[in-house]
Amino acid sequence: MVQRATLNTLLVPVDFSDASDKAFHWAMNSVDGEEPLIVILHVIDAKVLDAIETHELASREQAAKVMRAAAEHHMDTYRQPAREDVQVDCIVTEGLPFLEIIRKAKDFDVDAIVMGRAGVRQHMEKLFIGSTAEVVLRGAHCPVIVLPEEALDE
Repeated sequence: MVQRATLNTLLVPVDFSDASDKAFHWAMNSVDGEEPLIVILHVIDAKVLDAIETHELASREQAAKVMRAAAEHHMDTYRQPAREDVQVDCIVTEGLPFLEIIRKAKDFDVDAIVMGRAGVRQHMEKLFIGSTAEVVLRGAHCPVIVLPEEALDE
């Protein structure tokens, strides 16, 4: 008999794309066990902040403040879960997205990371270094569930 793993604590990195929204809904339908928890993580990319400052569009601090406020506003859509038995914690942080995802997965000792394969920056990243999901797969200490676009449309 195959034993089913209990996914009690899930980390869902979001960039507010359709793919990350659908990954959240998949996680909400899949989380299980006693006191289920979903940790929603948005990472303000340090490289983007550096580029903004380098091009003198704004100071790093000003850009970070505006981006954090926008992210906190978007997080409101995740704070009202469809299931009352699921706790949802929302975190906004700064750094390199793949590194922060791996760090938070360890910090929260999650059972799995759930993410969509296609995000906001998917096409540009694939041209140069691969997707965030691929880097997270290589570095994570826990299972990583990467949902292709086709699975997200179901």
